[in-house]
Amino acid sequence: MKGFERAAVPIISALQDLFSGDASCPIRRSAPCIPRVPKRYLRRWYLSTNMLDMKEAVLTLEEADVSKLPLVGDLSGSLAERVYTAVKGAILTLDFLPGAQIRKSAICAQLGVSRSPVSDALTKLSNEGLVDIVPQSGTRVSRLSMAAIREDVFIRGALEGAAARHAAAERSPETMARLTRNIEMQKLLVADLDAQDFMRTDIDMHDMILATTEKPRLRLAVRIFSSHVDRARQLLLPEPGRLAETLEEHVALIDAIRDQDPARAEAAMRHHVEQLTRRLAPLEAARPDLFT
Repeated sequence: MKGFERAAVPIISALQDLFSGDASCPIRRSAPCIPRVPKRYLRRWYLSTNMLDMKEAVLTLEEADVSKLPLVGDLSGSLAERVYTAVKGAILTLDFLPGAQIRKSAICAQLGVSRSPVSDALTKLSNEGLVDIVPQSGTRVSRLSMAAIREDVFIRGALEGAAARHAAAERSPETMARLTRNIEMQKLLVADLDAQDFMRTDIDMHDMILATTEKPRLRLAVRIFSSHVDRARQLLLPEPGRLAETLEEHVALIDAIRDQDPARAEAAMRHHVEQLTRRLAPLEAARPDLFT
């Protein structure tokens, strides 16, 4: 029996009590004229009716916790940009979990804004694949898609691999000094088991390598293909040993750049980026509610 069918069993049983003629059913006592209906027909109706898709109901009961949104006054940009940044940040850091329902009115009340900037933000996030807007049903945080993650990893591996090759070939003392300081900070954060600051420092390291190409649109392209990856990494970093394993990959990458070995630097970057899909496989099996 499928998961959503198991979840429907107690409801079907309650319906059976109502329609079976059982005199102990309190509703039947007050309305004895309710007709009897065989249980097999109740089950078939309940699981097929358009009135309630049980699978969706079970998986989307959680509502996004808007209290975790930052104050828009602390952010920069227009009001619409600040609302977008606040909601996107909550999604990427998993403060809004995959599958969670998003109520516009709750966001408006929490941030003290009208519906217009909230609607604009959710539309933009929908275009980025982070939010699902379903007419007549509501809005929810998109669940993680392994297909989208694999595609993003493939694209990022190609783009960042090329950037790492360039960084090694054109290494400068200034770039190397910045990367070395970054790695030393990562080591301290791993020792403190500080996953959130480690991830920010990790992103800074990638940005430093991309900056060596002096191609601003390259960084923009990488960021576009990072949303699904960043959410997935938030699920993995707290796992025991994950920070140290990631740091080891970073050290191998920076060593290749320091040694001015372009081929090794590109291979190290591709290996680092591509590890995500391998690491996600057990999580997808353990938490299918977070994935499509």
